[in-house]
Amino acid sequence: MSKEIYNTPRSLNTGSNASSAALSRRSATPLTFLVAEDDEFTAQLIERLVVGQGHHTQIVKSGDETLRMAVDGVADLVLLDIHLPVLDGFQIARRLREHERFNGGHLPLIALTASSTKEDREQCLAAGMDDFVTKPIQVADLWNAVRRAIGLFSRLGPCNSDLIDVPVLLAASGNREENLKEMCRQFLAGLPGYLSDVDEAYRKQDAAQLRRSAHKLCGMISACSTRASGIASEIEDLATRGKLVEIRPLMEQLNETCRELLEKVSRLSIATLRGEGAAAEAS
Repeated sequence: MSKEIYNTPRSLNTGSNASSAALSRRSATPLTFLVAEDDEFTAQLIERLVVGQGHHTQIVKSGDETLRMAVDGVADLVLLDIHLPVLDGFQIARRLREHERFNGGHLPLIALTASSTKEDREQCLAAGMDDFVTKPIQVADLWNAVRRAIGLFSRLGPCNSDLIDVPVLLAASGNREENLKEMCRQFLAGLPGYLSDVDEAYRKQDAAQLRRSAHKLCGMISACSTRASGIASEIEDLATRGKLVEIRPLMEQLNETCRELLEKVSRLSIATLRGEGAAAEAS
């Protein structure tokens, strides 16, 4: 990597506006994830999660190469390990944001860290990162962070316009009917209570309780429906910021989506899942 990337942001591709180019590509799927992670196990896990949702990855193991690729605009967002050789995640974030300050654009950065304290989050945000996900990586946390960072929830997966996440359910059940039926039974038994808690907290205008209830609901339904969990996650985020007025249309949307979800889950089978998966691929 040239010294200019380290020391002189003004001289970096001043005419290319690479980050803006990356942002403009977000109008189409699939997305390209730059995964900056030097632990092979974690990198492979993230790659499976991302590719499994129909997107692409570029795996990078060093900080200098991560910064080079981020500046070149090869990705739509970066999953950035804090502890990388040559440059750490904080150095990468600060230098990339400095580059963008002179050249425009904003490439979303999501930190990957083993710590989850308030101080860690503040340090990540202060360095210029958009969000962070703690290790070990949890599927719902990863996709919710991506959604928040790039505002593209409806395009996070090839079937996200659908209510049910077919590939996820097939994988979670091991393609076995008895496993799927048990998952559906637990889901049907638990969802009404979780949704009721969210409704009650909103009715009372209790932002703290609404945040907690929406978080629990999001965790429960994330393995079944990315669309539904995204609504719950947005309610959680708005409740955290105390913006209860903005939640009202989301509550209506959440209740309607969950009603549809309960009806659909009650009729699920391995055969119907495979049929939906085949139809999605054909389209």
